[in-house]
Amino acid sequence: MSLITKIPGVIFTDSTLPKLYRDAAITSGTKFCFDAGDTYSFPAQATPAASSLWTDLTPNNSSATFGSAPAAFLNSGFNFNPAVNGLESIQLPMSGKPAANAAGFLFVIWLKYLAPTSSSYAGVAGYADSTSASVCAYALDTGAANGSTIRTTINGFTGSTQPMVVGNIYQIGGCAKKLANGTYDYYFYQNGVLINSINTGATALGVPIVTPNPFIGVFSGFSPGAGFRAFRCLYDDTSVLANQAAITAMVLADYNANNGRFS
Repeated sequence: MSLITKIPGVIFTDSTLPKLYRDAAITSGTKFCFDAGDTYSFPAQATPAASSLWTDLTPNNSSATFGSAPAAFLNSGFNFNPAVNGLESIQLPMSGKPAANAAGFLFVIWLKYLAPTSSSYAGVAGYADSTSASVCAYALDTGAANGSTIRTTINGFTGSTQPMVVGNIYQIGGCAKKLANGTYDYYFYQNGVLINSINTGATALGVPIVTPNPFIGVFSGFSPGAGFRAFRCLYDDTSVLANQAAITAMVLADYNANNGRFS
C-alpha cells in the first residue's frame, strides 16, 4: 500500500515532480483508461444499466457509455456472448479517435476468449468502418467464421492474426507511429511482447465515416457475436513516448501490472 503524506500550507512549484496517476500504466499522453475490476473505474461491480457510464482512470474524465444491450458483468469483466444476442457494445470516448495525420497512437485491450462465432469478421474492438485503409484506424475482429483467432488491423493493414484458446486471457495491443519521413510504422503486441511490425509507406491514417467513436463489441462494418470477456482498455496518443522502445515498455508495464488480476 502506498503512503501519501499531505503537508499543510506547502505548495509545490517544481514542474518536474512526477505525477501520481490512478493506474500504473497511465502517462500524460493517455487519453483514457478503463478497468472493470477497479472499483473507482467501475464501482457497481454488477451488470450495468443501459446507457450508464464506465469511469475513466485518467485525469481526463472521459467516460465510456454502455449500449442499449449492456454486457453482463462477471469476474471483473463484461461478457460479450454470441449465445445471448451478440449486440452488446461499449462506446469509448472521442479522445480515442486519431486524426489522419496523428503523430501516433496505442490501443490496448485485455480480454478472455470465450467462444468462436459463426459470423465472419465479428467485431471485438476498434475505430473503423471496415478493414479498408481509408476507413480503418484500428480494429480487432475474429476473422473467419468458427475460427479461434483474433486479428488486429491498423490503417487497413492486418499485422496480427493470433490463435485464441478458449478460457485464456490476453492483452492485445496495436500501435501506429509517424516517422520523420512522414510514413507510418505499425506495431502489434500480445501479452506485453512485440510480435510484429510493418511499414507500407502510408502517409495518413484511415478515418472512419460511419463509426462515430471507438467501440468494444459491435461497431459499424463488422459482424456481431464475438465471444469474449472484456476487462480493461486504454488509449494513448504516444506523445510523451520517445520511440518504439518506449511504447513497447509501456505495453509491457501494463502487462506486468495486470497479469493475473483477471479471470
